[in-house]
Amino acid sequence: MNGSEKYSFHLRGPTRLKAVDWNNVNHRRSIIASLVQGVYAQEYDRQQRLKEPRAPPLAPPWWEFFDFQLYCVLSDQVDTSVFGAVYEKCNSYDSASNAPKYVFAFRGNFISESTIIRDLKLDVECCFNKLNSDDARFVIGMNKVKEMVNISGGAPNMWLAGHSLGAAMALSAGKNMAMLNHSIETYLYSPPFPSLTEILTKWTKCTEKTQDKIHIAKSFVKATLVAAAQASNKAQHDPFSALYDWHPNLFVNRGDLICSGYIAYFEHRNRMECIGAGIIEKFATQTSTKTIFTNSVSSGTTLPRGAEGLHLLPLANLYINTKNTPKPLQAHAHEQWWNPDTDCELKEYHYN
Repeated sequence: MNGSEKYSFHLRGPTRLKAVDWNNVNHRRSIIASLVQGVYAQEYDRQQRLKEPRAPPLAPPWWEFFDFQLYCVLSDQVDTSVFGAVYEKCNSYDSASNAPKYVFAFRGNFISESTIIRDLKLDVECCFNKLNSDDARFVIGMNKVKEMVNISGGAPNMWLAGHSLGAAMALSAGKNMAMLNHSIETYLYSPPFPSLTEILTKWTKCTEKTQDKIHIAKSFVKATLVAAAQASNKAQHDPFSALYDWHPNLFVNRGDLICSGYIAYFEHRNRMECIGAGIIEKFATQTSTKTIFTNSVSSGTTLPRGAEGLHLLPLANLYINTKNTPKPLQAHAHEQWWNPDTDCELKEYHYN
């Protein structure tokens, strides 16, 4: 499949979705995923214009079909690539329809010579929980999110979305805004869950019983270390406390090694509750193992505010693609999320 086919809305997009119902979760999933794909398509158009200035753009139908217009584009200062965009609902915007007034979308990795190195660098930062204010792309994105919340008249009028690496950026921005008392409706497609435990258990094909034992042992160790860190600080800060009003929507595929860790993460929390170890898991789920050891080594078991892993969440609406997708790349592909026929199982998770 060549680029013109891959990024053509009329060939690949949800063209059957003409009568939109914003109260329908599948419609929302498909439309917001299309807007994210619009960011990918804009980067493709940018690269094509460098080769052929008169090349016709492929991106606009991805948002115009759903009555949105392009409000602004975000470009990376390092490789000049398009990594994000803000869309505005056209004049027919009606708050009673439950449609967003603005949608802020981030793309994931764009496979090309001019972008892959930069994107892979950010992938590594994401894996090590370092996707933060130290990176220029994140600073640009975060500042624009704050600006758009003010312009839109508040968080209820703006939605956040992203796929893969873009989902990690949207997650980080959503978390930061939630800590500022702005709970933004957020759609995270195939969000990365950087867990070595999950990858090893899948690659070694551990039995479900063995995986449970590993997760339970890990929870007890983490809970002990977190409790020790809090005791040394003489503080009982719950890093999840500022996120209780934020319910991000996560869309994951069991066959996707990059994001399926979220399924095990939330299922394990429920399992710990069932065996009477909920209080243990409450401590353990607040931070990642890497964060605990990093802070222990660097500051003598001090666990500062905000030290929890980017991927850790107290609450979520988890949508799991019910289709069996054995090929990892296919399981991570963004196309499954804008397809209106994708069947998802919803699991709502809360934090007590």
